[in-house]
Amino acid sequence: MSAKLINILLPVYNWESSLEACLENISWQIINDELWKYIDIVLCDDCSSDSSPEIIKKFTEKYEFIKSYPNDANLWMDGNFYNCVEKSNSEYVWFCWQDDIFLVWALKLVANSLLENKDIWLMYLDYFQYNEEFDKVVCDSMIKNISTWNVEINKELVIFSSSKEYFNALNDVPGFLPATVMKRAYWNETDAKRFFWTYFVQYWVFLLNMNEWKIGIINKPIIKWLIPSDWWQKNWNKLFEITIWWMKARTIVNNDKRSPFIQGTFENYKKRFVSQYFKLIVLCKVYGLKLKENQLNDLKFIFWNWMLYKLYLMPLVYIPCWSICKKIIAYINSIRRI
Repeated sequence: MSAKLINILLPVYNWESSLEACLENISWQIINDELWKYIDIVLCDDCSSDSSPEIIKKFTEKYEFIKSYPNDANLWMDGNFYNCVEKSNSEYVWFCWQDDIFLVWALKLVANSLLENKDIWLMYLDYFQYNEEFDKVVCDSMIKNISTWNVEINKELVIFSSSKEYFNALNDVPGFLPATVMKRAYWNETDAKRFFWTYFVQYWVFLLNMNEWKIGIINKPIIKWLIPSDWWQKNWNKLFEITIWWMKARTIVNNDKRSPFIQGTFENYKKRFVSQYFKLIVLCKVYGLKLKENQLNDLKFIFWNWMLYKLYLMPLVYIPCWSICKKIIAYINSIRRI
């Protein structure tokens, strides 16, 4: 496979309901805008048990720019993300999920922006957020949602020369899979396997390489994101586990010499976690949270301040039973109705 500018990476697992529409959306843009010189699609199927392999076969036989590398064993989410990168052969990698929709000019805009700005090594793409039924816009611009800009920025492409500039303008980097385009080389230079347990390995690779080169922002929404109904977001044990992992990973990044966080960034993440912790623990206990010892150890690792850990975080862990939590939520809801 000859090297292209971009490989769009699809870590497939049981996507039969939306995979064909996803591939049609991307393939149409590559053909219509004659982008096959610059873009390939790389699929790694993680041992799907549905008809995803047959759909992939149909598209790889139809288009030369679609490459398929089925896994011999199930690698799980972060492992398959990493595997997709290893199978790619391009200057930049750009992930895509099964039900994400690129606007019809999205690929051309990203490709042209990278061709015209060779010093951009990381890119954040703005996106819309839709409800689960896909009939209502929940957020019309994620960039605006996390922006701390004091003035309206009318540029289509905004370029930051450092992570300091970036975090002075935006308070986070995207966790949404297709919202990041980055140099493939970063994955070779980063110990990404440290973050396999977070479900967002690409987020951490992005963070740890923000100090290297310039960061580009596509400052208008070019992707439609359907708020997911993934099983882990409705499994309260898993949701609590991932929330703790997320904060632990930020702690690891903050302690890393390559950390891009400016003064106050990590502290604000911790404050946000602490402010939402009571609601999180109560809700999770209502729906059957079963705490694990490693989660308690992770809380201690994140919040080394023993006063906060001993007097607030730990006591809430031992709220005695789900029935009390239900009464608390019922009381809070009754207050809201007054």
